[in-house]
Amino acid sequence: MDFKDVLASEHATRKFTDQRVSEKTVIKVIEEAQRTPSLLNSQPWRIYVAEGEVAKAIRKDHEEKV
Repeated sequence: MDFKDVLASEHATRKFTDQRVSEKTVIKVIEEAQRTPSLLNSQPWRIYVAEGEVAKAIRKDHEEKV
């Protein structure tokens, strides 16, 4: 894959909905994320999953900042 193709396919999601994501999907995303490379295998990431009132508060805070 050419770098231009990689760059063109990149995107960031900035809109959140109240649509629930299944636990199975969340687990699959986390498992795939664990396979991604990191600089010098430092693995600096942390994963947080929020739902319900916590997710609503995060969404509200995000909307206010944007």
